[in-house]
Amino acid sequence: MDKNKVIKEIAQHVSFSVITGLMALITTMQIIVNAILNAPINIILIPLIVFLIFITGVNSFFATKKILSLFTEKTV
Repeated sequence: MDKNKVIKEIAQHVSFSVITGLMALITTMQIIVNAILNAPINIILIPLIVFLIFITGVNSFFATKKILSLFTEKTV
């Protein structure tokens, strides 16, 4: 098992998780600010948040799986 390749894949999953998590956070903050300002809330933002959180969770799962594969010394 090439540890450098696995570490590179872990970094890709983690960075994508961080990016999608920040996008979900920014979208959530936009909805909160719109609610405070009594502005109309764009209805497409709510499914977008759910989708971004789902993608974040999936990438976090794959990163965790790869990290565990480093310690168990088997390829995943």
